Amino acid sequence: MFKFFYKDIINLLRGILFISVMLIAIKWLCALTNKYFHNDISGVYTLFFYCFLSILAIALCKTGAKAIFVITTKKENNKITEGINKNVKYPCRDEKDALLIKISGLYSITAAGNGKNTNHPNFINSIEECDLTNPDSVDLIRNSLLGSYDIKTSDQLKHFIYSLLDEESYEKTHHTDYQQQLSHLYRLAASAGAEITPVSDMTNINAAFNLQRAALLMRTGMTLGLLTQEEWDALKNTLAQLIEENFPSLDAFIHDYMLAVYLFYQEGMMGASMIRERLYGLATLQQNNYFAWRVEELNRPPTALV
Repeated sequence: MFKFFYKDIINLLRGILFISVMLIAIKWLCALTNKYFHNDISGVYTLFFYCFLSILAIALCKTGAKAIFVITTKKENNKITEGINKNVKYPCRDEKDALLIKISGLYSITAAGNGKNTNHPNFINSIEECDLTNPDSVDLIRNSLLGSYDIKTSDQLKHFIYSLLDEESYEKTHHTDYQQQLSHLYRLAASAGAEITPVSDMTNINAAFNLQRAALLMRTGMTLGLLTQEEWDALKNTLAQLIEENFPSLDAFIHDYMLAVYLFYQEGMMGASMIRERLYGLATLQQNNYFAWRVEELNRPPTALV
């Protein structure tokens, strides 16, 4: 976890060194001005001192906020039982439905809640993302779509999904290109209780990231009535085929998706907590053997869930 704060610490140390040098220089300049020009400009030193102190305080607050986000991100924040839809409108009908629900579930589990911190859980066993009988839950999905993608209409949604399914943006790379990142990701996964194992020497992070988002947006479209069942089926067939062509197994997809998440969120104040949240979610799903659930189990999940 220290790796996430390494740059922050280095930047803070550099900032402190720079501020110290500047204050010494200003103090020396004030002394020379007073000695040779008999002009007291000590107020300039005081002004710069408080300006630099404010800059340092802001940097410390950002690092502190980042640490708080990490500390408050816990596995128990989301429980799989809260992500079970008991009033399904669009059930899983075949293995392709199941595949799309499962890969989008890699995100949905992080918004399931634990029964205390959210009243509008995301679901991991149905095509719809939330309780369609709850207008507030549906509005949250709609606002999230608008805020994240600026999408309001069916045409906008379909156009964006098709762009995610464009194979021209997919490119396989060797694991050695991400050796340090993978090493850190594996350590984080182990500490979170998640299992991420490389299936091959190659990775296809763009495909994994885009296909997972496409599956999630397809569920959003069904939730908001922006996609018809026929449009879902057509997109589903394309997406399932792309997964089959680009990944030898679901484990390979999960591995590359988690690497994509790591690379996407490794910078930024909330990056560390977002990565840990996804890993905790993966651990919860794996603990319940979620990725082995068949169509029947998605529609009627096991009762013994942890």
